Amino acid sequence: MNNVRKPTTLRAHIVVHDEHSLINEMKKLGIHDKEVFFKYRRGKEIFARQIKKNRHRRTRFTPDLIETEYDMLRALYRAAPENVAAPICLVRDRDGEVIGYLVEYINGDRLSSLMLESSSRCLPMDERVEMMKEVVGIMNRLHEAGVGHGDLYYRNMLRDRKDRRVKLVDPITHPDGLGAAIKEAIRSDMERLDGTIAYIEVFRTW
Repeated sequence: MNNVRKPTTLRAHIVVHDEHSLINEMKKLGIHDKEVFFKYRRGKEIFARQIKKNRHRRTRFTPDLIETEYDMLRALYRAAPENVAAPICLVRDRDGEVIGYLVEYINGDRLSSLMLESSSRCLPMDERVEMMKEVVGIMNRLHEAGVGHGDLYYRNMLRDRKDRRVKLVDPITHPDGLGAAIKEAIRSDMERLDGTIAYIEVFRTW
């Protein structure tokens, strides 16, 4: 995955108009389409339809909100690159409007399938405690670096099947930009992580 992570040193973007052009632009970056995920593309919908759909859902997917979420992911990745899905680049349409971003695809299991007792794949308690200790360590590093995630639910944490590390995805965004998003993220994180492993009992109910 080294070829995926190199573009993250720059705040780059690509311009596309359909799924074919997206794939061509990814090839120019040296990225195979199975190594990344196009955030804001849903299921098997064709790319052009998704662009149109995003434009009609501005309350949730405005260009500014997408761009701030991407910048949040970049900040998290700089602070803890081994535990955050690598952001690749913003994606713009031919009018220059942000319609999404490319992010490293994590081949892993969401913690919702490993931690919740209602799941058939729920891990034994001792393994769940160790995993939560790992999450505490990740969040401590992020907060020490002055950044936060802000949407710390199991669905936004994956355990990579290759290196077995927990990886974070999908941080919060904010209409007032990156600074406001970071401030809100740290506040939200601290509400969920009150400094001890005891909060695993809260996580189990999610």
